[in-house]
Amino acid sequence: MLSEEILFVLNDIDDGMLEAVSRRLRYRYKKTQARAGRLSRRAVLLAAAIAAFLALSAVAYAANLWGIREMFNNPNRTLPEAAEGLIAAQDESAQQNGLSCQVTESLCDATRILLTVTVTGDEGHILVPQDAMPEDTLGNIGRDGQETLAEYAARQGKELLFIGASLTLSGPGGPENITQGVQTRCISDSEMALLIEADRPAMASLDGAVCLITSLEEGAEMPERLELPVALTEAASEAEMVFVPEDPDAVPGIQVGEAAVTVSPLGVSATWPETVVDEEAYYNIMKIDFEELTDFEGSGSVLGDDGVWRNQISMGQGVVTDTLTVHYYDWDKKPIGDIVFRKK
Repeated sequence: MLSEEILFVLNDIDDGMLEAVSRRLRYRYKKTQARAGRLSRRAVLLAAAIAAFLALSAVAYAANLWGIREMFNNPNRTLPEAAEGLIAAQDESAQQNGLSCQVTESLCDATRILLTVTVTGDEGHILVPQDAMPEDTLGNIGRDGQETLAEYAARQGKELLFIGASLTLSGPGGPENITQGVQTRCISDSEMALLIEADRPAMASLDGAVCLITSLEEGAEMPERLELPVALTEAASEAEMVFVPEDPDAVPGIQVGEAAVTVSPLGVSATWPETVVDEEAYYNIMKIDFEELTDFEGSGSVLGDDGVWRNQISMGQGVVTDTLTVHYYDWDKKPIGDIVFRKK
């Protein structure tokens, strides 16, 4: 809405409603002169209402623009509609050496955690992702231009500051090994938004979760570390289902165990152990997909702290009833075997 349109709309509000708005905003009109009448009083209340409206709009705009929904969605995937209402606002923030960080939103279920963070730097630095290189172009980090990051920083008279983010969860034996990735949006020289997408290990606790922000100046040996405690709440899931493989040895190189399957607003999550029985055949496995699910996140065996390899997927879209069929493919994307799990 244009600013002049806002003025016209607010100007149509009667005095009684303006008085009510002013009370809700905890605004008190101070009459400084005896002749201050209806016009001046109304003008002050209008100004207060407009200021409050713009301030609230700016906050909502910033939260929505770089929140989980906007950072997660792209042409290849969309956050499930059922999960949108479970996004939790966060306000954990910290500052250090000119760097301001704030956790803005979180969303998690039994196996997946999404977390957005905004980072703001000082005028002397240009914020770039931690995996960027000085010889990368601006286009490589989503900014306009073909200059390298080093060239752009030199022209601006600033230093590159490489920003990273990760999530730490605790387990029975200490910090858990978490498979996670980070997406970044370089908003401007001094502003960056980050989306952390992390698998949640079965033994990990949400209590004591910490978002770690790292910042490394070009040429420095050790990054600065900034920790932000995060209060995470798990979205309600259906009761865990157990699926038993019809033939645990149906795929060359591995022997699979029972699969644990849960359904939440984020989608279908599944995890099952894989014992390597033939390393050469095992390393020939390139990817998996499902008969019943699409657009899932993750996959690929991860070695847990207990020494067991597990394949874990999350946010699968589809319906699982009595069977879950996993197709395995080699590096030529040719099928090498199927595991059919049946509900126990």
